[in-house]
Amino acid sequence: MKTYPNEVQAFEKAIRPLLGKLSDAQEKVRTAVEEEANGKLVKGDQITAVLGEVLAAKLLGGRIQVSDKEPDIIANGMSYEVKTRVHRESSTWRESSAIASIDYAKKPDYLLFLELDKDSILSRAWCFPWDFLVDKGRFPEKRSRGNQIGHYFYLSTDLENSNEYQIYDRAKYQAKAEENEWLRAAAHNPAFAFLKEPLEDIYTLSDGKPFQDAR
Repeated sequence: MKTYPNEVQAFEKAIRPLLGKLSDAQEKVRTAVEEEANGKLVKGDQITAVLGEVLAAKLLGGRIQVSDKEPDIIANGMSYEVKTRVHRESSTWRESSAIASIDYAKKPDYLLFLELDKDSILSRAWCFPWDFLVDKGRFPEKRSRGNQIGHYFYLSTDLENSNEYQIYDRAKYQAKAEENEWLRAAAHNPAFAFLKEPLEDIYTLSDGKPFQDAR
């Protein structure tokens, strides 16, 4: 699957100062409300949901669907439902928001699950075939006060650690980008220019002897 992580990081760089302020403000509001909520946790964040769709569209080179009756984004002729969670200390970040239905006429081709860090920066992303999740029973019922209100997706550790489905890892991408930058800098460093001189080109494939490990 072709992805465009540079587009994601360019967009995040532009809005990161604002995201930092937003994250701090949201956390203060969340804490203040929960202190007075008799143990009830504050849930739901429309900004996170829409931000996730924007990041997903940039990552896949797609476009956001405006209608709520359509999958969230279209990319390369495929449709995607996007679920975005902010990774906080609790394990609830693994559980998506409610999914109204898992089997309908315009069901998506894939589920895209995004993990944001506490500053709303994309950390990791996974892409799962929708029918695979349905067949494997990965959409449990979501209930509220004893009534079913839909389904949800839970990112279990086996799915989290599967290289087959992970399409983005910020830490790995940045490490690779830094390695490539170092190699480019070394290649253009005047200190190594002497290696390009004809006198340094003294070895051929016929030089030396094959190494035989006696063990």
